[in-house]
Amino acid sequence: GILEFQDESWHLDGNGIEMWCDGRTVWTIDPESKEVVIEGLTEGESSEMMVNPAVLLVNIDKLFDLKETLPGKDGKTMLYILYPKGDSFVSFVNLELYKSDASLKKTDFALDDGTSITVNVSSMNAGKKKPTGYFSQSVTYDSSWIVTDMR
Repeated sequence: GILEFQDESWHLDGNGIEMWCDGRTVWTIDPESKEVVIEGLTEGESSEMMVNPAVLLVNIDKLFDLKETLPGKDGKTMLYILYPKGDSFVSFVNLELYKSDASLKKTDFALDDGTSITVNVSSMNAGKKKPTGYFSQSVTYDSSWIVTDMR
């Protein structure tokens, strides 16, 4: 998929699902089945973080402290081992960044229940700042859509 983020806002597009978050509201859209779920987001809401690693990446500096830095096995990367700042369902996060430009190569999340999530990054770039409303969905869905608004 493709993840764009800026400040507290983000957009994730992958596996046929599109998610938008303006920092206050999350829209999860399945265009094929014509379904959309709209949810309010509260700061630090673990259920949102559990289903979407993008939220963890966007807020990584607020949620985790750096424990250790190690050279990567390939000699081209650095591995940053992070632990949660407070109570969390995440045991630790490993970020692997390229030394040449500090772009993200891979992220591993280890959860308290034994689950592990790996996010491999095929490319990363910094773009121009998006306008304020870019990450909001002001779309009106017609009667052929199933809209679940849980705000």
